[in-house]
Amino acid sequence: MPCTATYEHDDRSTTRWTTLVAVMCLLLMDASAQDLSRTRVLVEQRRWQEAGRSVDQMLSRSDMQENAEAWYLKAKVCSALAIDSTGRTSGSDNGTQSLKAFGKALSIDREATEALLARDGYSPLYDLYSAAMRKGKRHYGNGRFAESAEAFEEAGRVGDYIHAQGWGMHALDTSLTLWKAMALDRSGDTRQALGLFTRLAEAGVGGKPEYALVYRWLAKHAHDAGDAQGFERHHRAGTERYPDDRYLRLIALDRLLDEGDAERIIPAYDRLARDEPDSYDMAFQYANQLFDATHSFDRTSRNRNFGVFSPGDTAATYLESVYESKCDRIEALYGRCLVLKPGTPEPARRLGRHHYNEALVLDSLKRAQEWNGTSRRRLEERLTETKRKAVRRLEETLGRYDRAEWRPTDLEEYKSVLKMLAFCHMGFDGGKSDMYLSRLEDIEKGGKPPIKAAPTTSKGGRGS
Repeated sequence: MPCTATYEHDDRSTTRWTTLVAVMCLLLMDASAQDLSRTRVLVEQRRWQEAGRSVDQMLSRSDMQENAEAWYLKAKVCSALAIDSTGRTSGSDNGTQSLKAFGKALSIDREATEALLARDGYSPLYDLYSAAMRKGKRHYGNGRFAESAEAFEEAGRVGDYIHAQGWGMHALDTSLTLWKAMALDRSGDTRQALGLFTRLAEAGVGGKPEYALVYRWLAKHAHDAGDAQGFERHHRAGTERYPDDRYLRLIALDRLLDEGDAERIIPAYDRLARDEPDSYDMAFQYANQLFDATHSFDRTSRNRNFGVFSPGDTAATYLESVYESKCDRIEALYGRCLVLKPGTPEPARRLGRHHYNEALVLDSLKRAQEWNGTSRRRLEERLTETKRKAVRRLEETLGRYDRAEWRPTDLEEYKSVLKMLAFCHMGFDGGKSDMYLSRLEDIEKGGKPPIKAAPTTSKGGRGS
């Protein structure tokens, strides 16, 4: 006979079990509420390290995984730790964790999360962006360009997130992009820098002084790469927005110099020198360029239109007036250099050579009787005046050589000064001309320039 078992239902047992489950749920809910409340207090008190431990403990519980506020607090704490000014936590991945926590909170309850953000003025996100920007600029200022670029990359991620959520920022953060491009350029990553600078130029940035760098950089890059079309495009865009930018004008001049187009080089220098009357470098470079373009013994090339400074002077009607104008301009420019930097030897040396070259031309024209548009007497007067100017500057240069104040780079340069002085003294001081020729002849035979030793002073003892 089979054994049968019977089960008798006990309503009291079921009731006890239901009650136990309900009590446990209440306890869990109470614990969750306590964890959330405790974390809120720590966040309000800005006790970020403790808040971080509290929020991690809270989110380790399965019942809190779908709590939007818990994840929002996680995002807020990570944001605060990421911008920790002490640097203890700012180097970690707290910024990345903050963005992930924001994403989780939004996926659970977007409306509640945005309400929490609005209550905080969106500061957890904007502070994260600002801190990354400050870090990038600090690294840049300290010459840590690769780390600077990384910090700007971090700021970009936050900015893109803010924009994607519709909470502000622009699709192209021009200030951030400029800083990142500069950091990449200085760190040696020219390819990425080029992409960012190009993006800024295509967006047509301008107005603020710092954006002139975009067009300067792109024009320089195209110039160095031999990209004529790219140079013209970026230089034109830059000058449209920054018509007075000195760098853009100078790099355009560099390109003209590379091309060797004297008819465009000289007017460009003339404009720059007028705009920068107190610039020694500009006056000196312009004088040197005009010197090279003027002192040619080819009569045709010497008097091309690029040397005309007076509108009424043309190469076709009055060649010599054009040459005189150029010579006067060279003298004025080197003279300006001596005013801006008194006692500087190089402008005086070049001025002496300039007057010598002009005297050679005038003397050859006098002998050939080819001077047009003026009298022989006028020609002779200018020749004499020019020789005297040359003598003054050349003897000044020779004196510096002889006193060892400014030695020539080689013996040929010293001999050249002697030759020029001998020529310039011809006609009105034959004795000095012969003296310089004699010194030159002695050196040609193996003699040494009479350079005086620099005076020496012995150091006195203490109290002397």
